[in-house]
Amino acid sequence: MSLSRVAIVASVFAAALVVFPGCRKLDSSEGESIGTSEDLLVADSEGDDDQEQTEETLEEVTTGASTEAEVEQGLDPAVGSDLDAQMVKIKLNPGRFFTPAGCITTTITKTETSRIATHVLAGCVGPQGKRKYTGTVTATWTAPAPGQLAVVREARGLQIERIDDGVVLTVDRTANVTFQKSGTVFSKTRNVTMTGTTSNGKNVTRTANWNLAYDTSTRCLTRDGSSTSTHEGRELTRTVAGYKRCGVGWFGCPQSGTLTVNRKKGVGDAEKDLTISIEFTGDRGYTVTGGNGRQAKRVMSFCRAAAEK
Repeated sequence: MSLSRVAIVASVFAAALVVFPGCRKLDSSEGESIGTSEDLLVADSEGDDDQEQTEETLEEVTTGASTEAEVEQGLDPAVGSDLDAQMVKIKLNPGRFFTPAGCITTTITKTETSRIATHVLAGCVGPQGKRKYTGTVTATWTAPAPGQLAVVREARGLQIERIDDGVVLTVDRTANVTFQKSGTVFSKTRNVTMTGTTSNGKNVTRTANWNLAYDTSTRCLTRDGSSTSTHEGRELTRTVAGYKRCGVGWFGCPQSGTLTVNRKKGVGDAEKDLTISIEFTGDRGYTVTGGNGRQAKRVMSFCRAAAEK
């Protein structure tokens, strides 16, 4: 697999730090169902996570990253604070992640304190061939303090097409991302607001606040934060605490962490408040607990356990 292809796939499962690596394709399930409503809530959350990954992936491939290490750990602010040097990478490297060649063009505008990268995507097929992007994303880069690098990405009317069924999501989206480094730890915060409409008549909104870190000495990725979305007429809040994955690379299974998903009563067709929690138990395992206390132990198919590294 070429470096560019590896990096594309990796951006989905590492740089975006997937909360559900592989849960959509279960190898096995033990115990009773946690209940029809709870099972549907799991499906809703996975669908919302898939969409959020798609949006974050577009961010990752326009950061200027070009190597596996950069995708894994994020930008080094000490290097990136040289905005002109960073712009050279941002202009050249995104083309490695999209097909067909030349479908994305990037122009750079300079101000006294910032650099503005305008990315125009003309039917670019992105990671794994699942999505096609058409529209313009404007990224304003600054170096707000020593050891910091920040970007504000704005998209208006960006079209994201699911290639398997042709459904198009048209979004207005703003993402504020700050990169920092302390010792061996690279970290970033991401704050997002998004509204959109699908070609089959669904309205979608999201606000999200995430904190991510990668320690080069331990090769551990961590993630905490939350997002609130309207997903096919239902409001979902997903909160992640203590997510951790160490030493097994981009496709590694999480070794710990809890995801709590809440559906709010009275929004769309939600008839009651409903909460589930998903605890990652190491290797490929995770446990889903419904509001009624019933549990289901399940196995992720699309991740690599520690024993397989």
